[in-house]
Amino acid sequence: MLEWKVQGDGILLAVKARPGGKENRLRGIHAGMLKVEVTAPPEKGEANDAISRLLACELDLAPSKVQIIRGQTSSKKLILIQGVDPKALTQRFQSKGIDMMEKEKA
Repeated sequence: MLEWKVQGDGILLAVKARPGGKENRLRGIHAGMLKVEVTAPPEKGEANDAISRLLACELDLAPSKVQIIRGQTSSKKLILIQGVDPKALTQRFQSKGIDMMEKEKA
């Protein structure tokens, strides 16, 4: 299951990125992280931009609502999705065949 956590008016998701792939797509879940493949190379922020655009498109959100807040130069990223409530986000991911689970609060 994809783990997520509420932060302020947004939701934090862990993402495992695969730049330079064959297509732009959500690939599933591994170790609680969303696996994302993009065709953009990991150069000059191109892959990060592609990941943000892909998530925004897949979730029917404006690209400005998706921010990479950690992992700009890593394949493991922490992404903040703003302006959507957890129930709506869960429904959007489930419509893509991805199950979500809220992370326990520490």
